[in-house]
Amino acid sequence: IHASLASVHANFMKLKNNVKKDVHLNVTINYHILHQISLNKNLYESIFPN
Repeated sequence: IHASLASVHANFMKLKNNVKKDVHLNVTINYHILHQISLNKNLYESIFPN
């Protein structure tokens, strides 16, 4: 029982690290997308001023 508990814990830690990496990746991707959108918006506004 003790050995399986240890492996469950190890798997849980691995899972937790993967989730952290995924979250970081998503935040990074979203940041880049937002950055692109704001660049495009600025470009658009410089070509078509209000």
